Amino acid sequence: MPQDLGTQIANADGEVVFTWAVDGEAVVGQHRVELVGVLSGAVDDTFQVVARSSLAATGADLGSLIPFGLLILIAGAALTIATRRDGVASHDA
Repeated sequence: MPQDLGTQIANADGEVVFTWAVDGEAVVGQHRVELVGVLSGAVDDTFQVVARSSLAATGADLGSLIPFGLLILIAGAALTIATRRDGVASHDA
């Protein structure tokens, strides 16, 4: 079923942009878009409508690494404090 996307004016380079939403009722498969210019004539191209699926999972679940990270942070702080105490003790001697 044809859908009128309205009218846009091309820029100085002859480029024009149309944006539209593909609703849930759109037929899955190949579709054609045709642009007709007063001076430039007609041009057409195709695009694919694909079935909606759940979004792919991105990132990582780092919840199990938080205790390990805290342990390393505490160990680093303890080593820093111990090193400074040894440095102060040897400096005083």
